[in-house]
Amino acid sequence: MEVMVGYKQTEVGVIPEDWSDPQLTEIARGDSPICYGIVQVGSNTRNGIPVLAIKNLNSDYATNIHRASADVERPYTRSRIGPGDVLISVKGTTGRIGIVPDGFHGNISRDLARLRLGEGAVPRFCFQMLQSDIAQRRMATAVVGTTRMELSIAILKRVRIPLPPTKAEQEAIAEALSDTDALMESLKQLIAKKRDIKQGAMQELLTGKKRLPGFSGEWEVKRLDVVAEIRSGGTPSTNQPEFWNGDVLWCTPTDITALNGFKYLMQTSRTITTQGLKCSSAELISYADWQFVFVPVAVPAPVSSRK
Repeated sequence: MEVMVGYKQTEVGVIPEDWSDPQLTEIARGDSPICYGIVQVGSNTRNGIPVLAIKNLNSDYATNIHRASADVERPYTRSRIGPGDVLISVKGTTGRIGIVPDGFHGNISRDLARLRLGEGAVPRFCFQMLQSDIAQRRMATAVVGTTRMELSIAILKRVRIPLPPTKAEQEAIAEALSDTDALMESLKQLIAKKRDIKQGAMQELLTGKKRLPGFSGEWEVKRLDVVAEIRSGGTPSTNQPEFWNGDVLWCTPTDITALNGFKYLMQTSRTITTQGLKCSSAELISYADWQFVFVPVAVPAPVSSRK
């Protein structure tokens, strides 16, 4: 592959010529190698030493934090953490990244690894970089386990990341990405607020507690089968391969929940053949150029669809 002038091909992809691609162990501080934390944190101890777990990453670092006794924590002085340390989840939910805030001192559980950076690397930059697709893919390929996934420290040390040559450039990149994170968070909060407003409006408008201008009078109560056509669904035999993977979209409750609030179902996870349609109780529902077959839902009353 031809590389643009001023760039080079590395293990982490194409990066500027003056950037490097060090392993994490190469940018860790010499006297603080990458390590995981306390294997058994013991019972919660009042006024004990705070021990962070995966659930605490990127929280307020004050709420719902386990505190271990001094006797439990003392053998793990090597994994103590302080402001600017980058944390990586290495067991269970692997690949989550956090950064220790100013003023926090404590330790970490066995599910986390600590990366304390040397002079040439900026913690906020590495925090952002380790969350990127580049680093996440490399960590994901190194995860092992069947019942509980784990990322070994030995493998984590060898993970490479792109690194600008100056701390100034690293800081500038981290600042730009932090601004984007802040904007995304504010948008999430705005969306949540608007959703709450909508829920309140629905409660009032859909029950008649509040009427829109120009409308009055009593509401009517009607049976669902009066205002809608109700159909049941069906499932072709799963023992007949010729009934499946055809051109007819086959809708299940999973497809509905996957809409996540979106109104229209345009694709389904499974399809059936015309033969499967004919040889089962499934019914064909046509709308414009789309055809769906509905499967029964385990509820007391039948599911309806309005024409």
